[in-house]
Amino acid sequence: MKRILLLTLATAAILGVPARAQNAPELNRVLSQLQAMSHGTYSPKEWQETMQELDRVAAQAAANGNSDLVVQARAVKAMALADMRRDLVAALRVIEDTKREYGQQRLPSVRRLFIQQADYLARLGDADGVRRTIEEFRRNPNYDAEDFPVFLHEGRNTPMTIARPFARGSDSTSVTAMEAARDRSRYAPGNLFPDFEWTDASGRRGSILGLRGKVVLVDFWHPQWTPWARDLPTLKRLYATWKDRGFEIVGVALGRDTEVLRRFVQTERLPWTIVYGENELPRQLGLHGQASNFLLDANGVILARDLRGSDLAEVVRRAMAR
Repeated sequence: MKRILLLTLATAAILGVPARAQNAPELNRVLSQLQAMSHGTYSPKEWQETMQELDRVAAQAAANGNSDLVVQARAVKAMALADMRRDLVAALRVIEDTKREYGQQRLPSVRRLFIQQADYLARLGDADGVRRTIEEFRRNPNYDAEDFPVFLHEGRNTPMTIARPFARGSDSTSVTAMEAARDRSRYAPGNLFPDFEWTDASGRRGSILGLRGKVVLVDFWHPQWTPWARDLPTLKRLYATWKDRGFEIVGVALGRDTEVLRRFVQTERLPWTIVYGENELPRQLGLHGQASNFLLDANGVILARDLRGSDLAEVVRRAMAR
């Protein structure tokens, strides 16, 4: 199986699993194994054994009365299903089963279950499901009223952004993250990508509507974002292969230092449309400074988002074969 996501220990920390939890060495070992698997290929046997190990950790924690560790282990399992297998339905099933059993206990890790559930529903485009998740969480014993809203970004290597005191937003850090997921759900696969107009680096005007009839990759990028930089050769190959057959890339540069971005484009000789200084569209899409991409079909409908490496190449190939 091909690698889909670089799973990091920072991700585990966001889920409430400390990168080096002193009381859970078993869980740390599984996290390390998942991280190693995400760097390359892994066999069905390795996947099965890793899932069984997570189940064993959860079962042992339950036998020891450590409910919080049970929830942590199941949260990691859901994360692996969603991000490494892209099986959101199975991940949501793990979340729901865990909430049913442990959701009414006062456990720090339960809050992460709700955040994950909102994230996975958003990826499915289920804004109403995210809304119900938020309402359910507000009634939960683990509801966390805080002074500082927190945004959990989409990129797995991106940090949390903590808003300044008294900024507008929810008084719950978890709810704020779920509200961000609800906003993202409007632009999940199957939805129409918003039309936006631009003037590119050469002064030419363009728009998403004007590209109807083509398969379009809208790529939000910054050269210092490692996953994007790693995929740059793939982007160049895709563009060279498909540009004469109806494939287009619109690269929306993220970052305030336009001159640095322009020098990078010139050095790398990026041949596709590059847009600088676009701020409204990332906000509309629920992006907060992290790189992302959206693949659109000939009618402007989102086929997929946040594709990387061989997955991006394969989905573009299928889209061009339609």
